[in-house]
Amino acid sequence: MANAQNKVAAPGVAPIGTIVPFAGPISGDTDIQWLKNQGWLYCDGRPLAKRDYIDLFLVLGNNYGGDLANFNLPDFRGRFQRGTQNRSMATPSDPDSALRVASNPGGNIGDNVGSLQGYATAVAKSPKSFATNTTGEHTHSVAHVPISNNAYAIAGSHYGLWTNHLTTTSASGKHFHTVNGGGDKETRSINKYVNFIIKYKDAV
Repeated sequence: MANAQNKVAAPGVAPIGTIVPFAGPISGDTDIQWLKNQGWLYCDGRPLAKRDYIDLFLVLGNNYGGDLANFNLPDFRGRFQRGTQNRSMATPSDPDSALRVASNPGGNIGDNVGSLQGYATAVAKSPKSFATNTTGEHTHSVAHVPISNNAYAIAGSHYGLWTNHLTTTSASGKHFHTVNGGGDKETRSINKYVNFIIKYKDAV
């Protein structure tokens, strides 16, 4: 990035490395070539030869993965963008920035551009904690129990003596239940699809 800072974009022109949402479809090589002719590449994570895209490499480096000869484009297919923590302690912040992983081998991890973070669902906190509604005292029926007070074989030679005819459990007071099931496949805000593209050169 230090070398790229010497390349100043013309007034009104986005600098190389700018990522923007594109509202058109990118469904094949024809669309990709059309964008490329205008100085833009599809953010699909593919590797590029450094020597062929030197200006873009000087901006990205191996942030999104790479090796001695190649570097990876960012891949925003099905993914949101998030600003780096950049050592800020402001709230709200990313509490798991140190756990971020590389997008591809050789890429950045942690609180750095290009690192990747998987999906997660935060634990709800008071006063908006998740909880079931409370219920009053109640009993549950217990099926298949003896209803006489005679001795009754229950395990081999062991006998149990039932002293009453209750076939329900004891009453329970108001209580909460833990919610273990339900929910969707991911936590997400309302959104609409776009294609993300990155500038690699100024259009001629």
